[in-house]
Amino acid sequence: MKMRFANLLGGFVLLGGFLVGCVSIDEPKGIQDIRSAKVDFLKAQTALQLAEAKLTEAKAATEAANAKLQESYAKAKDLQNAADEAKSEQDKARFELELKEMQANNQVTLLNLQTQVTNAQIAYQNALFELNILKTTTIPEEYMAKLDNIKNNLASVLYQITSTENSIISENLALNLYVAKDAVLYDYALKNRVAECTKNLQLAQSDLATLQQLKTTNQANADEQKTIINNKLTAINADLNSYNAQLDKLNITLADLGTQKSLSDFNLDINGNGKQDYNATIAIPSSIKTDIKNQFSYLGVFSSDLTSLSITASLTNLIIRLQTLKSFADSKKTQSDDWATLASNVNKIYELNTKTLKDLNDARIDLTNDIDTKNLQKQSLTSYISNLVGQKNTFNNLLTNLFSSLENNIKNATKNVSDLQVELNEANADLAAWQKDYSRNQNDPWSNYSNQKANMQLDITNLENNLKNLKDKFDALTKQKDELVKLINDYNNK
Repeated sequence: MKMRFANLLGGFVLLGGFLVGCVSIDEPKGIQDIRSAKVDFLKAQTALQLAEAKLTEAKAATEAANAKLQESYAKAKDLQNAADEAKSEQDKARFELELKEMQANNQVTLLNLQTQVTNAQIAYQNALFELNILKTTTIPEEYMAKLDNIKNNLASVLYQITSTENSIISENLALNLYVAKDAVLYDYALKNRVAECTKNLQLAQSDLATLQQLKTTNQANADEQKTIINNKLTAINADLNSYNAQLDKLNITLADLGTQKSLSDFNLDINGNGKQDYNATIAIPSSIKTDIKNQFSYLGVFSSDLTSLSITASLTNLIIRLQTLKSFADSKKTQSDDWATLASNVNKIYELNTKTLKDLNDARIDLTNDIDTKNLQKQSLTSYISNLVGQKNTFNNLLTNLFSSLENNIKNATKNVSDLQVELNEANADLAAWQKDYSRNQNDPWSNYSNQKANMQLDITNLENNLKNLKDKFDALTKQKDELVKLINDYNNK
């Protein structure tokens, strides 16, 4: 009996050894490759689904931002009208400040939106690139060819979407700038031109009146006529001294503003060779430091223990990098307290730097407006001084050629008054048209009137309609991709 039990036990031991040997046998490399390819394919599907979710979020953000911008454009028009009709300088300044703040906020909204859209599209393109089924699998070539074709079409349509969305953002930036700055400056320029034409006309009318007075004065009394001319020259010289002093002061002011503007451009890195040493240091909780390092090593310099990340760049690039880390941290903050802590750290630093950017942009807008306004003032002053010099030359010549040139001077002065009246009428017509939202092309004063704001809004509407069609096409391709992926997964699970 003992012998039989021993033999039986030995049989079990041998069988056990055989089974253990079976478990430890390595799969053939081809089988491993197939299994690995299937796993990678499933991982790529998950990554693509997450990227698609980011695209959906970016789309919702775009729609919300566009709605907000349209509201702000309508409010901007009301603010501009209120500033024009303000009874006091204090009220006018308050309305104009609110308009500038709205423009700066819109600018930040558009730039943040552009960053979010770009990040979502890059994530999708990367995930789409990874969606492939290796040729080591037994999936039919027909499926793989279809998948490659759909991926290529998706990438192509996404490129068109990206291009169209960038165009919409650029148009909105232009419209935003037009409503909140260019339109205000144009409004000032039109009113300044009316004032300039009025002043030049009044000067010409004064010249004509003096010349006509000389004609009616007793021509035998040359001394009386010369007294009239000398009095006129004295008045002209006094005006020239006054206006030249104003011009000198204005040139000093413009030089100072130019220096400030250069510093502002440097701080904002407008020309690509500005301030590059804005810095942000983010504290990273220990439990997630390795994840952050692996994911974002390119953002900046990590401390030796990986518990802090230092980013140094231009202010705009700093904010873009912070936005990248912020989006990632915000998506993870519900997973643990440490992720929530990181999200809080990044958001505080991000908000601080976006405020700095807003303040610098506000200051630059104010400087640009001041420079543009004062250049218009300089243009008017220079024009008026030139007319005064011409007037002075006319009356100096009359002192020596009074009787021989008087009739000719009256003829020229009469024509000058007529021409300047036409200019004033045109300036008033431009202002009246502008007050109904119509203007000429600012680079072509002879162009027809058009509603530039309405034209830009129409361009945006056309782009948005095109974008909708592209997104419908993208959604249809995504549906085809999903159906094909399901087919491949079902084939894999057979």
